[in-house]
Amino acid sequence: MRNYKNILILFVLLFSVAQKTWATHLQAGQITLTRLDPIALSYRITLVVYRDKVNLFGSGPTAELDNQATIVIYNANDQIIQTLTAPLTSRIDLTNEVEQGTYIVNYTFSGAGAYNIAFSESYRNGCIINMSTPDATDLYVESQLVINSFLGVNNSSVLLASPVDYAGLGQKFIHNPGAYDPDGDSLAYSLVTPQSGLNTNVRNYRSPSNFLGAAEAGGAGSFSIDPITGTVTWDTPNTIGCFNIAIKVEEWRKNSSCRYVFMGYVIRDMQIIVRNSNNKRPSLSIPTDICVAANSNLIAGITASDPDFHCVSLTATGQPFDNSTNPKAFLTYSGGNYTGQCLASPASVTFNWNPSCNQIRKTPYQIVFKIKDDSPPAVGPSLVDIKVWNVTVVGPKPQNLQAATDDVNDVINLTWDSYSCASQADSLIVWRKEGCSTGNPSSCDVGAPDGQGYYVLAKLPSNAINFTDRTAKIGVVYSYRISATFPNVSGITSCSNEPELSLGGESYASDEACLALAIDVPLFTKVDVLETANNTGKVRVEFIQPFQFPLGKPNDPFGYKVYRAEGISPANRTSDYTEVFSLLNKNSNDTDIIGFTDDNLNTLDKQYHYRIAFYSEATDEASKIFKDSSDAASTVRSSVENASSCLRVLWKYDVPWGGNRGYNHDILRSENTPTTFVDVGDKFISTESSGIFDDATVLLQSIYYYYTTTRGWYYNDAISLRYPSLAVPLLNNSQISSGTPQDIIKPCPPILSIEAIDCNNFTQTEPYFNSIRWENDPSQSGATTCGNLGDGCEYEPNNIAFFNIYYKPTLQSSYTKIAEVAGDVFSFQHTGLFSLAGCYAVSATDKTGNEGDFSNEVCVDNCINFLLPNAFSPNGDGTNELFQPIERDGYTVRFIQVIDFEVYNRWGKRVFRSDKDIRIKWGGNIGDVINDAQAKPALPAGLYYYLAKVRFYRLDENEAEQSYRGWVQILK
Repeated sequence: MRNYKNILILFVLLFSVAQKTWATHLQAGQITLTRLDPIALSYRITLVVYRDKVNLFGSGPTAELDNQATIVIYNANDQIIQTLTAPLTSRIDLTNEVEQGTYIVNYTFSGAGAYNIAFSESYRNGCIINMSTPDATDLYVESQLVINSFLGVNNSSVLLASPVDYAGLGQKFIHNPGAYDPDGDSLAYSLVTPQSGLNTNVRNYRSPSNFLGAAEAGGAGSFSIDPITGTVTWDTPNTIGCFNIAIKVEEWRKNSSCRYVFMGYVIRDMQIIVRNSNNKRPSLSIPTDICVAANSNLIAGITASDPDFHCVSLTATGQPFDNSTNPKAFLTYSGGNYTGQCLASPASVTFNWNPSCNQIRKTPYQIVFKIKDDSPPAVGPSLVDIKVWNVTVVGPKPQNLQAATDDVNDVINLTWDSYSCASQADSLIVWRKEGCSTGNPSSCDVGAPDGQGYYVLAKLPSNAINFTDRTAKIGVVYSYRISATFPNVSGITSCSNEPELSLGGESYASDEACLALAIDVPLFTKVDVLETANNTGKVRVEFIQPFQFPLGKPNDPFGYKVYRAEGISPANRTSDYTEVFSLLNKNSNDTDIIGFTDDNLNTLDKQYHYRIAFYSEATDEASKIFKDSSDAASTVRSSVENASSCLRVLWKYDVPWGGNRGYNHDILRSENTPTTFVDVGDKFISTESSGIFDDATVLLQSIYYYYTTTRGWYYNDAISLRYPSLAVPLLNNSQISSGTPQDIIKPCPPILSIEAIDCNNFTQTEPYFNSIRWENDPSQSGATTCGNLGDGCEYEPNNIAFFNIYYKPTLQSSYTKIAEVAGDVFSFQHTGLFSLAGCYAVSATDKTGNEGDFSNEVCVDNCINFLLPNAFSPNGDGTNELFQPIERDGYTVRFIQVIDFEVYNRWGKRVFRSDKDIRIKWGGNIGDVINDAQAKPALPAGLYYYLAKVRFYRLDENEAEQSYRGWVQILK
């Protein structure tokens, strides 16, 4: 009877394997989506699969590709929303071993959302050695598409290189998928586990990192993917056979808030065929990454050599070579087009591309060069070297920028030629800085040259050819440049939180135009708070006489009246001004600095600004003639705010010498009394007429006093020549302000993640554990010493006392606090668990005791792998005596609360029931263990039917109970 039992089981197993052996021998595949209309949500879905035609390594007979493929569309909750039938549109023999099949179907999505588009087919080819039973394992590929009307049109990335590649035993293997994104989105690459179904990894997958020989250059081997270029490197394979890997290509797009937004992914399942080899790899040399202006020709040399002196052939993939690109890049060799012929080593070809205005974008074009030697079959498979070249197409610089002063209206007029890429550009940017340029921009420095102090003055239509600067201050030397910005495919053109203006690309800046308005009015050189008080405050005011008169010099003597008003900006009414100084009968050739002290002011609470009226023929009050007035100049106004357990010092001003840009400002502090000040830091001011300094060295409950010393200049050498004492920066102090540190703002929620569980390679044993990690300020954008203020909270990395860990075992339960960890610890391992299911949240508590809101919630569920047999033999021989769950090939008995198990005979009568053991352990007897613990007689051999109601420990209590129905053969 034992032999009969074994033969029957063997027959069943062989029958099932035989069915699965006659398979299509699928090797690789991926799904891509192309939007067909910019308005409608219609997409072309393209599935490409690759088939082993020749039974690699004797892996079993093959079958033809099906004439149609089933493509399933899931929503974000893994619910099926549509099943499509895609016809086979083309079959191509890539090599004598590999056939490529393409299936295409169109589909219109109902609205915005994240959609998973998936394909599954039986079976993979049997030569794969890094997974179990590949010839009984489906090939499953999926892509995710994110449709968001606020982010514009979205297409999935395109992968141009074949996903079936060859490696030599003991030789470094290199592969690049040759991906690009039609929308110019940024791509990120990672390796993931190949799958056999939705959310189901292939069985017992082993990464090529488990099959490593010594590295090509010596030392330990490695297997990795470059997350930026997508190049896969296996250094080196030590086992002959077929290996499958899966590459996930994510696309990310910046939105108008300058944040990267996830836009979807393509998962490519690919095969690497490792064969014995005495061949040596060729080597490839390419240029360094480069930027090129549209409408200019890029010519570069590509060289290759082979150590075995085999001839070599070169391929170049990437969007510049794709048929969607116009004009396309091309390769030349010896004066003619290079079409892939095998060249004697060493070889050289020339890259040629003249990109148009339509091809300007911020993200570089990745060009993948692949050199392959022509190795004789007896030596081994052909080997390759791969290099990735980044070429960024930028806009050409605007031409012929000219600047001229209008000293009647005190404005500067700019003109330039019509921009050559105006029809593709989004806008023109007018840049300005104080002083002339100090250096040339680098080759990839678009927009205004970096680090020279330029700031945006105006944004104009792309067809503009002139601009009038009405904000120029008299006496300041200005440098101007013009550049263009370009929209990206989504239509989002710029973001507001970063210095970069364009999300779609920029141009080089024009050559500069540098000049200044004539100094034909008096110029302020000092507006300095000497004393802080509410009624005895003092301000020192100084100025110089005008000395440049392109429209004719006014008659001597000169005269001046200085007026004061409250606030930072010029007042609208004359009545708001008070005369505070008068000087008549002044010789215009005098070069002394004129000054006075304005007394009895409320400098504690108020900010003041001043203006100067300029007179000619000012022998006395009666004879003076008004000519013009100066630009206004304000005092520096500081304030102190609480931020975390430190103080934030802020200051602002409006002065005519260029806003103090380009100089360090000093922050001075005194503790408890405003008498003894020390310098506690400085702040470089690049563009704004204001500043912020965070002081984290303060103590709670102490009073701190601050003032700021600002520096600035007119950037005008004519002033220095006439007034040598003004050749140094102009110094001005703010009033004294004070504050006491307090911490009343709660910390911002951390960003939490949980270590994923690979159910197919799960190795934990009870007690189990979950591992979580978090970030305190994930963006670090604008973070300062005191912390980065958020939405009603603040990131304060130096002030977190501890993090609180909260846990709940199911979605339906409530959170309880399970632990605290120190403020400089950013991970936690929850140990001693009998179930992995549960959710976690983390909050931060600062050193003052303010607890922030919960982080995002992260959850994990248990791995449910439960299978019951269909035969057992309770005959007393000690083998296969009990009916119980299978515990092999990844199937286990765990995370089970209770099993209610019932058995029925062929007439529907229940013959056994038990809920006492989660492993069932039914011996084939009659009985009702729930109500009668006494065992009953054994059942005769035959076919019986069972119902097992299994209650698992699950994250969602509503999904905890599952029913398993089936039949079982009792063998005797």
